[in-house]
Amino acid sequence: MDAQTFKVRNKDGNIVEAELLERTTFNGKDIAFYSIDGNNDMVDIYASYIVKDNEGYETLQDITDEETLIWAVDYINELAEMGE
Repeated sequence: MDAQTFKVRNKDGNIVEAELLERTTFNGKDIAFYSIDGNNDMVDIYASYIVKDNEGYETLQDITDEETLIWAVDYINELAEMGE
């Protein structure tokens, strides 16, 4: 199966390609885990809420609540361990 890719704006404001690693739910909210190519042949893994905009398109939104952030970091660590 081909990987699902999409465009995101990175922290520097550039549009880059991201690859969806996993989509799941936590506390009733949809969450996407995705990777972006980093430096030195590494990838950076991110987590964001998946929300629908006014036109019904799915968009990503920063995770802001502490409980979800802690859970997401633990989940990312698990994903990284599986990829080693």
